[in-house]
Amino acid sequence: MKLPAWLMFVPFLLTPTAAWLAPAPEHGIECLDESDSALLAHSFRESFRSEDGGFTWQSTSRNGQCGGFAGRPPAEAWELSDPVGPHVKYRFLPGVAIERSGDAGETWVPEVNLSGTAARLRYYARIGRAYWQTPGPFDALVQRSTGNLIVAMGFDGMLVRTPVGKWHRIAVGPYHWDELNSADRILAALSLWELWLGLILIGLTLGTLARRAPGTRVKRFALIAGWSLWAIAHIAWILVFYVVLLASLVALLTGLAGAITVIRRLPRGRIWIGLAALIPALMFWIPYVLWTQGIVSTYTSAELYAVALVVITVFIEDRYLQRFLQAASTGGSA
Repeated sequence: MKLPAWLMFVPFLLTPTAAWLAPAPEHGIECLDESDSALLAHSFRESFRSEDGGFTWQSTSRNGQCGGFAGRPPAEAWELSDPVGPHVKYRFLPGVAIERSGDAGETWVPEVNLSGTAARLRYYARIGRAYWQTPGPFDALVQRSTGNLIVAMGFDGMLVRTPVGKWHRIAVGPYHWDELNSADRILAALSLWELWLGLILIGLTLGTLARRAPGTRVKRFALIAGWSLWAIAHIAWILVFYVVLLASLVALLTGLAGAITVIRRLPRGRIWIGLAALIPALMFWIPYVLWTQGIVSTYTSAELYAVALVVITVFIEDRYLQRFLQAASTGGSA
């Protein structure tokens, strides 16, 4: 059956960003400069002015065009020397951390952990605040009159470090830090892709566990095909929308057949079978949730942890069910 051509556009709806819709590459607050005793911050569309060392900002009519990340690639690490402290330097690792050195760069001490920035940018894209996925910092300067370190953080607004070492997150116009501290925000930061791949696991897990039941008619090649399609979808997510449809169908069929087979053999084990099917999906989602909280540092790491947890969980469940069935067939208990 030939599928309608409009389905080719569905993968774009599942992508974690809306960058393909963006009218221009906007990064939020991306460059800073000084004018007399005032600080100026610029985004692609607007400029802001601060008279109190970077703690409050007002829109200004000054041209908002920036020089483009001070002439460096936006994701590249860079350093800043403190003109107030001759041996003090700051190192900025976009999306990773801000570090400080008190001995001219011989040793570095992390002061701000920026893990979770990528997840927050994805959340901003979902709610319509951001259209570009480049983590900050983008620019920084030390104001001589106050000694404050001012850091441009893109859609997260501003970071201000006082001379006593205290950091403050500051809103600049529409640009401000949003904590992913509620279920709705976490779900918004996760794409439909991770959620759907987790749901597919429920059917594949049931089919896998069912192959241990005597008399099962679940075909081995269907399980191999289902797990293979799931793996391909997980690795090459934006190119294989139709692969996900096939994996979902295989998972549904093997899951239904597996559930019927196992429940017939273990009528008292319905609850256990249900939990056994759900646990791998939960294990798959946990690393992505931890990624939104900055506990897992990169999305790639979350992917690897998710697959590892699924493999370990299904293996343990499969071994346990085998023992359970053997005990049941001999009239014993697991």
